[in-house]
Amino acid sequence: MIKKRRALSPVIATILLVSIALVLAVIIFLWARSFIGEGLEKEGRAIDKSCEEVVFSAEAFPGTLTVENLGNVAIYGVEIKRVDNQLGTEISQAEQFKSSITIGATGNVELPLEIGARDTIMVIPVLLGEKGSQTGTHKCDDDYGVEITVGD
Repeated sequence: MIKKRRALSPVIATILLVSIALVLAVIIFLWARSFIGEGLEKEGRAIDKSCEEVVFSAEAFPGTLTVENLGNVAIYGVEIKRVDNQLGTEISQAEQFKSSITIGATGNVELPLEIGARDTIMVIPVLLGEKGSQTGTHKCDDDYGVEITVGD
């Protein structure tokens, strides 16, 4: 007498198939999430969009850069680029203000020693954003910067 044996019942096979599919879906989700990444936010939206609203004026003299915030987004710092038209190179350095420059306020930072009178510099705003409970800085694109000449 030969008994017919089944290796797995159809119910167990279905449960195994669904659980394997769920595990694979979670693995693919975690893998894809690492490529996308979560960006910084400012006031509940992507920080890139806040760069569009930054409006400021800048004035520089040897050793000092003064920035006045004319827009409605606080500026945390600036990146200063010296544009050398002859060599086509840029020397850049990021500077932070002692505290964020709020709407209508003015802030000063020291210029690097390499930047002297009559040098052309580009001042690019740096914003402070949030990612969950952490904060981080974001440099806006060069398009949002202001190009000025250092006075005497």
